Amino acid sequence: MKRAAKRQTDPQRLRPGACCTICGGALYPGDRYWQVNGVRSCESCLAELARAEFAGHAVICGEGERL
Repeated sequence: MKRAAKRQTDPQRLRPGACCTICGGALYPGDRYWQVNGVRSCESCLAELARAEFAGHAVICGEGERL
């Protein structure tokens, strides 16, 4: 009797494990994402998440504080 090797699951048929909160993109098992204060961010949206999280700490050079 001949045995056929099992194939790996086609990545395009995998069900997403989660979604990026910012862009709504699918996150599949093995994908890297960041979760900060309940917001999930894919790699593409990481800069936008960082800007939003640190917006309250932004300072414009020459205004306000003296160096």
